[in-house]
Amino acid sequence: MVKTPRSRTKNSDEEFYAPVPVSSALDPSNAAARLLDAFLAGRKEETIKAYRADLEDFQAFVHASTLDQAAGLLMARGLGEANALALAYRTHLMDRELAAITVNRRLTALRSMIKLARTLGLIPWTLEIQGLKTEGYRDTRGPGRNGFRALLEVLNGRSDAKTVRDRAILRCLFDLGLRRNEAITLDLEDFDRQAGTLAVLGKGRTARNILTVPSQTKHALESWLDARGQEPGPLFLTMNRANQGEIG
Repeated sequence: MVKTPRSRTKNSDEEFYAPVPVSSALDPSNAAARLLDAFLAGRKEETIKAYRADLEDFQAFVHASTLDQAAGLLMARGLGEANALALAYRTHLMDRELAAITVNRRLTALRSMIKLARTLGLIPWTLEIQGLKTEGYRDTRGPGRNGFRALLEVLNGRSDAKTVRDRAILRCLFDLGLRRNEAITLDLEDFDRQAGTLAVLGKGRTARNILTVPSQTKHALESWLDARGQEPGPLFLTMNRANQGEIG
C-alpha cells in the first residue's frame, strides 16, 4: 500500500499531507511504472542518472519507498493538491539552502515527468510551480587566443605524460571548440589516427559528429596515444596514481 502523507501540523517542522483518494481509473503502481519507463527511455546514461537522483530526492520528501510510489502519489492528487505538494517541496529545498540551480533542476524533473503523464493521457493537468530566479554569473568567453597561447607556454619544456595529455586536451578544446564534457567522454576508438578524424558526441545529440582534426591537434593526440598506449577505454585518463585509468 502506498504511504500517503498527512496534513501538516503547526508544531512540526516536517511536511505532512492529508490522504487523497486514488481514482479507480488510475492504478498508481502500474501507471507510474509506465510513466517512469517512458520518461527515462532513449536518454543518455548520464541524463538518466541525473533525473533519477532528482526524483529520488522527491521520493524521500514524500516518504515513498520507490520512485513508482512517489510518482503515483503525485499523479493521484489532482491539479490543486499536486501543485500544493510541489510548492511544499520547493519550500523544503529552499529550507535546505540548496543552490537555486539545484532547486530548479529538481523542479524541472518533476514538471517534465508530469507533463509527459498528461501527454500520455494518464492525467488531465500539469504542474505550474516555477523555479527560483537566478542571476547569470559565469563568464563563458574562454581564455581567448592569447590565453590559449599562454597555457601552451606553461606546457612547453615539459615532456611528462600528464603534460602530453594536457596539451592534447587543450588542443581539442581550442582547435575543435569542444565542450569540457565532449572532451572527457571521448573514447580511444573515437580517434581515427589514419583518417585524422575525431567522432564527437555533441550536447543533445544521439549520433556522433565526425570532425577533421587539424595537423597540430592530430600531432598532440598521437603523442598522447604513444604515452597512453592502445588499451580500450576513455581517450583521456587520470594521471593520479590513486585513480589511474579513470577519466580526468
